[in-house]
Amino acid sequence: MRRIWLLCLLLLSALPAASFASHHTNPILSIGIPPIGNFESNMNSHPESHAIAVGNEGFIYVGTNTGIKVYDGENWTFIATPNRKLVRSLTAGKDRRMYVGGYDSFGYIEPDTTGQLVFHDLSQEFTSLRTAGYADIWDLLVTEDAVYFKAVRDLFRYDINTGATSVWQFEGRFGAINAFDNQVYVQYRGLGLAHYRQGNFELVSEHSLWHEHIYDLVGLGEDGWLANTRSGQWLHVDNPYQPEQDNYLVPQLFNLDQLPSGDEFYDVAEVGPGQVALAHKEGSVFIFHWDTQNVERFPVSYNTILQLAGGFNNAIYALAEQDVVRIEWPSQWRIIGPQTGIRGRVHNIRNWHDRWFTLTSAGVFELISEPVPHFEKVSWTNHEAWDLMELNGDYALLADSYQIQQVSDDGLTPLTHATLYPRLFQESKFRENYTFVGTELGLAIWHPVHGLTLEWTEPGTLVNSIAQLDAQTLLLGTSHRGVIEVTLDESYSMVTRVHYVGEESGISYGLAREAILSQFDSQLVISTAKGLYNWENGTATPEGSGLWEALEAEQAVRIEGGVNNDYWAYSFNYLYHFNGGDPDLQKWQNVQFNGLLPGAITTLFVNDAYAQYVVLGSHSALVTLQPQATQQSFNTEPVRMNSIVKIKGDSAERLELNQNYNFESGRFALQFNFAMPNSSAVGETLYSARLEGYEDHFSEWNRSTRITYSNLSPGSYSFMVKALSPNGEITKTVPLNFTIQPPWYDNTWIRALAVLLIIAMLFLVVKYFIRRRTRLLALEKRRLKDMVEERTQDLANANKKLESMANVDGLTGIANRRRLDQFLGEAVHHCMSSGKPLSLLQIDVDHFKSYNDTNGHLAGDNVLKEVAHALQTTLRRQEDLVARFGGEEFTVVMPGASQEHALDVAEAMRQHVESTVSQITISVGVAVMQPENITAPEHAIQTVLERADKALYEAKESGRNRVC
Repeated sequence: MRRIWLLCLLLLSALPAASFASHHTNPILSIGIPPIGNFESNMNSHPESHAIAVGNEGFIYVGTNTGIKVYDGENWTFIATPNRKLVRSLTAGKDRRMYVGGYDSFGYIEPDTTGQLVFHDLSQEFTSLRTAGYADIWDLLVTEDAVYFKAVRDLFRYDINTGATSVWQFEGRFGAINAFDNQVYVQYRGLGLAHYRQGNFELVSEHSLWHEHIYDLVGLGEDGWLANTRSGQWLHVDNPYQPEQDNYLVPQLFNLDQLPSGDEFYDVAEVGPGQVALAHKEGSVFIFHWDTQNVERFPVSYNTILQLAGGFNNAIYALAEQDVVRIEWPSQWRIIGPQTGIRGRVHNIRNWHDRWFTLTSAGVFELISEPVPHFEKVSWTNHEAWDLMELNGDYALLADSYQIQQVSDDGLTPLTHATLYPRLFQESKFRENYTFVGTELGLAIWHPVHGLTLEWTEPGTLVNSIAQLDAQTLLLGTSHRGVIEVTLDESYSMVTRVHYVGEESGISYGLAREAILSQFDSQLVISTAKGLYNWENGTATPEGSGLWEALEAEQAVRIEGGVNNDYWAYSFNYLYHFNGGDPDLQKWQNVQFNGLLPGAITTLFVNDAYAQYVVLGSHSALVTLQPQATQQSFNTEPVRMNSIVKIKGDSAERLELNQNYNFESGRFALQFNFAMPNSSAVGETLYSARLEGYEDHFSEWNRSTRITYSNLSPGSYSFMVKALSPNGEITKTVPLNFTIQPPWYDNTWIRALAVLLIIAMLFLVVKYFIRRRTRLLALEKRRLKDMVEERTQDLANANKKLESMANVDGLTGIANRRRLDQFLGEAVHHCMSSGKPLSLLQIDVDHFKSYNDTNGHLAGDNVLKEVAHALQTTLRRQEDLVARFGGEEFTVVMPGASQEHALDVAEAMRQHVESTVSQITISVGVAVMQPENITAPEHAIQTVLERADKALYEAKESGRNRVC
């Protein structure tokens, strides 16, 4: 997507934006355009477009002469229709389905399990009712239960739930179609308006105004409907919902001087309650507000606007003949660019006599309201203009590049010599009619009678801000000399004392030693590149509003505002807002304006009356921000994994998304393709990815939307992508986990076998050479020895197997009651000798009998196995034992475990069983026997079992699925 200013400067310089019938009392809010940007396809496909829609996933779909182009936020793809003919209409359905109306064909696009967008032809479902020959599907309508495909003389209905099909034909031709409150209406041209009821369309109004061809029929919320006709008339239906009233579905001619004729628009779309967007044939988008009868016009293209898609994530999408334009709307921002007449770097914005002036490096420009708001240069100066200050109702002071001039309706009067270089004015708070002047070299003071009473150039640098501490003491903020405190004599004609405020006063400066003075919440604030400070009684202390912590960079900032405790701070590239009027938002926040300005922020003007808007100055441009303006919530679409491709040699295989894979080892590559849909009109989305198991950290933020990994080593991996949107939000994909298995020969057993074979071969070779003569005897002895060892080993294995069978529970595979009794006796002796406690958990499966009765004994046996496995895997120490006590009861013996540890393990087991074993929970009783309480081992075993059993009983009585 191009940056906003490329589009604005190239396009809008020839097309002035306007707002008609505006209710703003301030003309500066009636000028400018919202942020816009465009999408251009670099695909080798037919460039002519006919339809546009935005999918529920945020993809942009464009119908062309041969199929559909789809934009995923970064890249375009193409989907051909079966007959390779044009696509005239597009409408989003449920989930990720996009319905398509083409030439003699219609259907829908939907992604398959690999993310591949696939066209499904629905027109084949209608072949028994209507063969091809109906030509273009001009309109699509999707309701809760059906889709309507409208051609000129044919209307197709496809039931989404049942697949049932219906066709209506009308030789007189159909007109507009739409649904209101899920009720479908269509125009029968020459007859009237029909309503779909009980499987058919019935005429509900035969008013003559319904006879002419209706292009579009859109809703106005509770205010009825709006329609435009082929002859250019606008129709309004005041009452489309109450059949019992006389004016039901009666259209009325509607005229508004600021709204062009209805036949000048290719498309009319509802974009909000009572708000309609209109696609003008000359390249503009109009917004019509029914409640205020206000019309806004935004020039967006040199080409004809064919169709609109609105209301998705704070944007309207306009389809021009060669590209797609995204208009941020509704928007708190308006851009007033050079097309309005502004020229030069903006230094200041001032209001005098209710007239708005922009002071720039090219002079002074006044905002003229009629006939269309624009700026015109005034003849006060051909030099730079820096500041304008009202003296009284008839006069003002102007600071140009060289001198101070007096401005009045009679003209200009120079007030100083031409080498003063004034840059800012500030009235004295203590001495009437005295004005302090910040100059390029220092400080001057001007009086209407005495003229210049002081010209002090010792600093030799620009004074950018002035604060008057008392009648004779000033603080000066400078560009290169830090803060300067000066004392004046009583006549304001001499500087009697100069103090360059340094670090001894608590202020740290950056390398340039820039310092700016501002007022914030009745405090004098000093801003440098190294900190923010409150100045009081000659001492600087750290400013505590949180602004310094909110700064994105170490920069000096200027603070403006103060009305209703509402403040703004800015540097050349950052803007911050303190919403003091809202107790929940009383903190500094970074205001994102990526791409809105063609350069740096050069000045900021805050509406003094109500702080309802802010004007930013830049290069040949202004940007207005209305924080209180209606703004739709913007739901950032998450970054999506669009496809995963396995590449092996010359073949490429798309893999199913949202699956975990287990690949065999080999020479192949995995390619991940991703994007964030529906990027903002300004700025760019950045991405960061990581393949865990291969990379330790996420990559640096970048613009790449495709990553390929080749010939990965055997192991386990997890791939994830993060996306950083232009408005600063971060989203991420669900991790994709996969494993690459090692080759068959690369495992421990094969390697061990190879070592053994080598040793055996060496042994045989050595044995052959050393004991050649006695080989037969040695072999015989070896045979006898191996036989004895084999029989001995078999006997040992048999004994171990018998012992294991005696100690292992046959169903669950864990220790049985015999092994439990043996181990419990050993554990008691161990605790007595070591002086450590003995902890025991008694566990019972909740409602096991009911489960058995309901699901059968085989299911019950499987549950016992799963519970035993869950308990076994939860144990944290090798010296602990889990055993089946009997039936659905289990016992865990934990020698040396404290009560706290035993409770932690018991709770972990309960949670693990609940989360892994379907429909099953357990109750756990915990008992701990201290070593000093053990007198006789047999008695101790009985005691600890009884205590655990009692605790288990309490857990059950307390509601089960808990630990006591």
